[in-house]
Amino acid sequence: MRRKWLIPFAVEGDVRFLSHLDVMRIVERVVARAAAPVHFTQGFNPHPVLSLPCPRPVAVTALRD
Repeated sequence: MRRKWLIPFAVEGDVRFLSHLDVMRIVERVVARAAAPVHFTQGFNPHPVLSLPCPRPVAVTALRD
């Protein structure tokens, strides 16, 4: 059974203008840089399996996503 990790973060200031896809890329890079244990997809170009809750609208702050 895979263990699920919960990483809280806030979106405030100028960062609120980033799109959902940009935030996903940033989270992917943070996980890779931290060398966190993460499950990867199978295939020729494996990607980490990450999930964020509902996409946040652009220009809206979020205290905990």
